[in-house]
Amino acid sequence: MPNGVLAKSLINKSMGQENPKQDQIFQESSPPKRSLRQAIEVISSLISYSLPIKVFAVKWQLIRNKLEELNSSLIAIEDCDSCQNPIVSGMMSAVLASARDCYDLARRCVDLSYSGKLLMQSDLDAMVAKFDRHVRNLSGIFTAGILSQGFAIVVSRPGVNACKDDVRFYVRDLLTRIKIGDLEMKRHALVNLYDVVVEDEKYVKIIVEVGDIVNILVSLLDSMEMELQQDAVKVVAVISGFDSYKSILIGAGIIGPLIRVLESGSEISKEGAARSLQKLTKNSDNAWSVSAYGGVTAFIENMC
Repeated sequence: MPNGVLAKSLINKSMGQENPKQDQIFQESSPPKRSLRQAIEVISSLISYSLPIKVFAVKWQLIRNKLEELNSSLIAIEDCDSCQNPIVSGMMSAVLASARDCYDLARRCVDLSYSGKLLMQSDLDAMVAKFDRHVRNLSGIFTAGILSQGFAIVVSRPGVNACKDDVRFYVRDLLTRIKIGDLEMKRHALVNLYDVVVEDEKYVKIIVEVGDIVNILVSLLDSMEMELQQDAVKVVAVISGFDSYKSILIGAGIIGPLIRVLESGSEISKEGAARSLQKLTKNSDNAWSVSAYGGVTAFIENMC
């Protein structure tokens, strides 16, 4: 059975399209663990089902990015001992309802049965916002300590011959932990991220493709937690060594934060920032950007 047909079948089954009585899966009375598992399965199916959609390609890619981020968060909490928490249970009902609405939009885009382009564009924008809210709500739950880190599933690092989808899933999982984990979880994820980029360039490519990671690394350079800053600098120093990705780092605004690290970071962070800037400024245009941020003095001092 083709992937698209299989994904549609899974969504139909999960969402009660094959049998109206199956709409009960959206009811809040579903056991929390089952609701969480259903949400994971439905989100995964939605991602697969949306892949062949040709219309509104950019907007559907945005939706898929949010779905992948949401799915990583859901998987991370699946085995938490606090899954019975009513807050989590209520969120699963909301996620499933949004997934049902998204499937309806996907079906209409696949069938080209939508009534107007502007209306569909508006509906897709609203769907991106919905899934973004779910991601942020889950992040808030982690930050508040409602879910215990000790019970979160740890995704195993893919093997040497792993396919791109497995690598991307692993990187997405690390991204989720960096975004919503406590200090220890964030550090552990950054260390794992560094380990893979040092050993395998394909991970660097995936990191650049998953744009959120670059932006988060840039923001962590300004972190008040010195350990997070040091771990982020180490990853950035590796990525900076690849000519193909330097423009991505520059475009994400990394020069300013690196200079601030040189000025006020720990000795370890300063060393990594100096290496990063040295690699990035081999291009004369990038060298001018260091001057524009007033970082020449700090750069020279740390290179001596």
